[in-house]
Amino acid sequence: MSLGTQRSALEWHDLGGHFRWCWLSLPGSDGLLARLDRPVGVVAQRGVLLTLSVSSGVVTPETNISPRSLAEQVLAGSEGEGNPARFACLRQRVWDLFEQDRFGRTVPHVMVAAMERPGVLRVWRAGPNGIAVLARGRVRLESEDLRVPALRGLGVDLSEVGSTFLRDDELLASVTDFTQLEPEESRHNEIELSVERGEAVLMLSRGAFPFAPPGGSEPAETWWSAEAGWRHGMSAYVVVVANGELPVESTDALLRFANLET
Repeated sequence: MSLGTQRSALEWHDLGGHFRWCWLSLPGSDGLLARLDRPVGVVAQRGVLLTLSVSSGVVTPETNISPRSLAEQVLAGSEGEGNPARFACLRQRVWDLFEQDRFGRTVPHVMVAAMERPGVLRVWRAGPNGIAVLARGRVRLESEDLRVPALRGLGVDLSEVGSTFLRDDELLASVTDFTQLEPEESRHNEIELSVERGEAVLMLSRGAFPFAPPGGSEPAETWWSAEAGWRHGMSAYVVVVANGELPVESTDALLRFANLET
């Protein structure tokens, strides 16, 4: 199927204002990181879009728990007047469910987006994931990279880390970070992004987030060709939040991700 034919097959959903969203994913495959794969749930309610992934051990037919149901439980706590209050409630809700062991022994990976005002998105993330902006087929990173290699590069002392693999296995370290879920700490991972008409925010799972994100604004092909978890067996997904219609070069950049060979 040609890219031109696939463009019309993208499933877009309204988020609010001129913003709309879609989901693109790559299946997992055999590889050294396949055992770290996590199921994910994506939910949009009352103008808030949330993705949540947890350990596969938490999601079982016996418990009737799914990532989507966990995401819905998080969004149930998003009451408040205005996005700052709603996001504060969301952060608290994630922490409360974590404290109640609703995510099992795993730390959830979360990404949230909502329209702050026309042309502006408020985004929050927790986990080894990334937030970027797609503009005319080019991608620029907008969030800090908090994974182990990046923290080392910043001179953060990791000598007290108990897990040996964080020091000795570079591949595992490349998809691992120290996820802050405490509400006061995790609020530092909340940002506002100006998104012009025809641009989009990319919410990148840890499987899709390049190990060493290109600096500045780079062609999307540079991002997709970079070393990343999906090349080592992890499933990967990108949630796209677009301001209006995307130009052809940006739509084609998204479809090239969806057509990567795992």
